[in-house]
Amino acid sequence: MERHMNPPTLNKDVHGNYIITQLEGIIKTYKANLSYLENSRGKRTELLEVIERKETSTRGNYLRLLNKRDKTEEEHEALDSAIQEIERMYVSLPSVERRIRDTERRLQAVYPPDFMEVVNTEYEKLKGDF
Repeated sequence: MERHMNPPTLNKDVHGNYIITQLEGIIKTYKANLSYLENSRGKRTELLEVIERKETSTRGNYLRLLNKRDKTEEEHEALDSAIQEIERMYVSLPSVERRIRDTERRLQAVYPPDFMEVVNTEYEKLKGDF
């Protein structure tokens, strides 16, 4: 269980301004989490597309051998290999989906929209002062 799912505390300097390096760090971490989320979603989409192609392609061994009536020993082995390959992809899906859910939760809890609005606004103000 993740125990550090609170937004960071924004610190101010002696002049009452937010600390720009802290804001930069928060923005950098937020963008890294967003990038990781998008990569995980892309991986899920890719896996689902490959699985669908392998299961429905008439050019591949899987569907051809699955529907064949009298299979030789070699064809049984080829079908078994194709099934195992597809099943390995199905087995990897839950971990990818878990990473997506975990990252979405983390973004919602640690970087809620109102918090990120303050961070971005203050960062732009401070960046404009330099």
